[in-house]
Amino acid sequence: MSIKTQLQSLSEDDLRQKIIMPLLFALGCGDVRDNCSPTERGKDVIYVTRNHFLREKVWGAVLVKKTDIGKASLENINRQLVEAINQFVDPDEPRNRVQLSEIIVMTSRTITSEAAEYIHSQSGKNFQNIHLINGDRMDFLVNKIIVEINQKNGGQYTFNVETFGDFCGRTFTNPQNAVSAGENAGEVIT
Repeated sequence: MSIKTQLQSLSEDDLRQKIIMPLLFALGCGDVRDNCSPTERGKDVIYVTRNHFLREKVWGAVLVKKTDIGKASLENINRQLVEAINQFVDPDEPRNRVQLSEIIVMTSRTITSEAAEYIHSQSGKNFQNIHLINGDRMDFLVNKIIVEINQKNGGQYTFNVETFGDFCGRTFTNPQNAVSAGENAGEVIT
């Protein structure tokens, strides 16, 4: 079964925890947190990278969908993006507020051109840094990480949903606290 087909068969929770969060970690986001809850305000995943020049925290969020993104889902997507754009309490320093630098909308399926145009024209009015990743692009990124890590480590890993997190170096298991599993079990991701 192809990677894309496997990704499309996952629940939104499994897609988020077993694929997207480890993928973000492998792509260089050292601080990846599962933010999915009734109070997420459009941010299923939040992550922090560091600005290469100033070494400041750069916050991003991912809105995860397991379905096609098209005309029927635009109202809901737009509402979630508008919520996500708002500042939120810094999870590390509750007295501070955080503004996102970017938002990624990710689905294991398709994003129609009509939906992409709408998202950028409507949701992007007040926030220009919105990225869209569809199933083809997600498949490409997963394959890219597999090739890079295999080349670096001389490995021969073959994609498996259940082992991808370990392969990427971090397994995410607890949706409320973004706790890693394996060697650092019980430790909050930082």
